[in-house]
Amino acid sequence: MSFPVPEVSGIPDGLRRALAEFITRLGQADRMVEEALSPLDDETRAFLRSRSDLLGIGGDNLEVDWDEREAVRYLRTAEKMDRSMIIAAGLVSLSGLETFLATINRLSQEGTLSGLDGAGRPLLDFSTPWGRVLVGGIERNTYRDPALLILDLGGDDVYQNRAGGTEAGQQVAVVVDLAGDDLYMTEKTGAQGAGLLGIGLLVDLAGDDEYRAGDFAQGASLFGVGIHWDREGRDSFRAKQFAQGAGAFGVGILLDEAGTDAYTVQAFAQGFGLTGGAGLLLDRQGDDQYVSLGGPPDYRQEGHHQSFAQGFGLGLRPLASGGVGILVDQEGADRYLADYFGQGGGYWYGLGALLDENGDDRYEATRYSQGAGIHLAVGLLIDRAGADLYRAWGVAQGVGHDLAFGWLRDLAGDDLYESHWLSQGAGSANGFGLLMDERGEDRYLGGEATVQGFGRIEREHEAIGILLDATGRDRYTGPGQDGSVWRQGEIGLGADDGTWPDFADQPASRLQRKGPPLGHHGETFYPHAPVLIVPDEPRLALLLKEASTFKAGEKAEAARLAAESELVEIGQEAVSYLVQVLRSADIGKVLVAMEVLKRIGPPAIPALREALGDPAWHVRRRAASLLSQIEDNEAFTSLLRAGLHDPDWGVRAKAATVIAQIGVVPKETLSALVRLVREDQDRDVRRSALLALAVIGDPRFIPVLLDSLRDRDFTVRRAASRALAKIPAAREPLLDFIARKGEDPLTISLARQALDQLEQR
Repeated sequence: MSFPVPEVSGIPDGLRRALAEFITRLGQADRMVEEALSPLDDETRAFLRSRSDLLGIGGDNLEVDWDEREAVRYLRTAEKMDRSMIIAAGLVSLSGLETFLATINRLSQEGTLSGLDGAGRPLLDFSTPWGRVLVGGIERNTYRDPALLILDLGGDDVYQNRAGGTEAGQQVAVVVDLAGDDLYMTEKTGAQGAGLLGIGLLVDLAGDDEYRAGDFAQGASLFGVGIHWDREGRDSFRAKQFAQGAGAFGVGILLDEAGTDAYTVQAFAQGFGLTGGAGLLLDRQGDDQYVSLGGPPDYRQEGHHQSFAQGFGLGLRPLASGGVGILVDQEGADRYLADYFGQGGGYWYGLGALLDENGDDRYEATRYSQGAGIHLAVGLLIDRAGADLYRAWGVAQGVGHDLAFGWLRDLAGDDLYESHWLSQGAGSANGFGLLMDERGEDRYLGGEATVQGFGRIEREHEAIGILLDATGRDRYTGPGQDGSVWRQGEIGLGADDGTWPDFADQPASRLQRKGPPLGHHGETFYPHAPVLIVPDEPRLALLLKEASTFKAGEKAEAARLAAESELVEIGQEAVSYLVQVLRSADIGKVLVAMEVLKRIGPPAIPALREALGDPAWHVRRRAASLLSQIEDNEAFTSLLRAGLHDPDWGVRAKAATVIAQIGVVPKETLSALVRLVREDQDRDVRRSALLALAVIGDPRFIPVLLDSLRDRDFTVRRAASRALAKIPAAREPLLDFIARKGEDPLTISLARQALDQLEQR
């Protein structure tokens, strides 16, 4: 039953019903949070909320003496609560938010919400058992007090409260602002989409907004879920520490959909994950600026500070492993500025990644940055396109230090790398560092002998560093050399192939992607709301939960398998629900649902065929994977007809792989397969299509395979060689091909390999 919303003159019934349903969901989330925290009394909760300094973060004093004994007490106290229940409460809140926003959008399009002006006073203001609810009109409003829910319909508003931040006595807090150039401003800890021992959500759908906050803000979580979502506008985000997509013992997300934005923090931010947590900053569009300066002083160099930002995972050495921190920027010429520890780095069992999809970007940091793994950790920096600049002092640009792995990968553009020591593909103290530049005319500036592919034997084990430059005329200041292979230290390696492909002398702008925000392999990234929620069907949901709960012990495993088998026995009646689970963000449930659907078999084909038309690429990809595993002609035909034309590279590759599996192809899809080989922009698709042609073995495909020996990607060229080696009729065409003049040596070598394998058949 929905929470009763007071009837007020002028408030549409549709809005009242939407509020009632959303408030009910938030109340449910509040009860779940309380259940999760029930082992803790008020004093213990206050201890966890106020002593974040024991995690090394927060507060105005950046040089707090760390008390290890108290830190151990903090960690042990954290184990008493049910953090999974809090995450579940976050999902319940997001489910309600998704439905609420859909209704609000419909009401707006109908004109139902136009003209609701409260003259600076709330249109609705009432209490619930879980907090206050306020609805502001289309004019300017100012909000100062805590609330369970604030809905503002428009106007240039001022938020002086926590604005979607939890606090003692307010375990769930949500703000939804529909429009206006708004100002969010507070120094209070935990604000603007911050879940501290609870669920905090801030959604701003339009306007050029300004966000100012202290610690734990703008998509931050500490034992909770904190999400800050700004859909459009030129926005400014400024906070102190632990902000802008930061999570410890929970999940913190900052999502900005559009606009040129500025992100400024001191430290522990911008895609930062601490022990037990995950942090994500996702920016889809705009020429953005990310700055992390002024954090805790670093003892190694006077005047420098620790950032731990811009895609960084950090652990509490030596007490606890690290979290996962990710920064993703999908479009625009961006600037990243950090000091020590940042830009795709991991420390002490942490994982950090910075992924930039497009644009001429500038990365500047001091040390331990730009794809750096430090002390049993992993750090990744991947830049897919653009003429980029990477500048650091040392221990950067693909470096692994102390049993760690660091990787910097640049896929295209004329780039400049500048660093002075232990960088550009370097391994130290049993670490592994890798720098890979795949395309472009690049420059590498290195200050000493420990750069550009450096590795040595330390602590009686190998430390490996590798620099690989795949194409382009490159210049080196340091040990590297264009078109050569060199060694650095005992185990370091550098390799530059020195080739100059046809596309390389085109203008740099031709090599950059244009158009809408890009995701994995150029496809639109999750075109829906941030989280996709599966509708609740009690019996099936309970069985799926049991089947996806893995616990130690034979009885627990037997119960899990029994639940899975019961879902299979239900069969066709469960198919619709299980296919909806493919949209879920819970990968454990998704994997079980896929296994059950595969076991159900042909009865699931119609629903899976329909899922191939889903707007989300990850749903289509999961459906394609299942159709490829159900041994039924209808399943294969459905996948081939839709999959070979799908906008997602993964679905196209899966469809081509099916042909390779079954060895036959419907005549109407044959031309599509050839088109993939010749024209597809993704190398995995071209390679899968080549393997399919090889399995079919029709001599008519030989000219297409020969052309693919010149493909711009080496793995595709190698696949073409192997495909030709499986077609006996290719012998004479290969001899003619090898006899031609003007082919590059690598292409001729691959043709000879194919011919040699044919001769040995």
